[in-house]
Amino acid sequence: WIYGVVGDPQVAILLDDGPKPLTDLRTLILNEREARHLTGLSDPLEAAAQLAARGCPVVVTRGEDGAAAAMPDGQVLEAAAIFTEAFDTVGAGDLFTAAFIWADLLGRPVAECLSLATAYASLSLARPAPRQKGLTAVAFRVALAATEAPMDWLQEV
Repeated sequence: WIYGVVGDPQVAILLDDGPKPLTDLRTLILNEREARHLTGLSDPLEAAAQLAARGCPVVVTRGEDGAAAAMPDGQVLEAAAIFTEAFDTVGAGDLFTAAFIWADLLGRPVAECLSLATAYASLSLARPAPRQKGLTAVAFRVALAATEAPMDWLQEV
């Protein structure tokens, strides 16, 4: 499986190449600014839907507004961020992406991958650390239990 993750340089390259099918990707993950820039649409959900119409699920991270996934069939899923006191937001997208892919590789549905990734990125940002902000699996389970988020399947992992 190939997961597409873009940043500003990749968005520029994709804009130069013009629209292409995304059918070779398992999922495309990007932030709302990148989605808007890539599509020219101001609404990140509309941008995600337009990109998903090219053939793969598209996940757009939206900071404190959580994340959304647009499916090629037009379905849109959303996950709310868990409110935390963020010490530093650097790396939030990387933490989100790692958690999303981890859940996907465990065979979880997209809605659960989205919720888990949003929760993981949110809770990790509450941890003051100059590097390696991610939580261990145990620390994540403890933090998640405190939020009452519905992720019972994590106990199996």
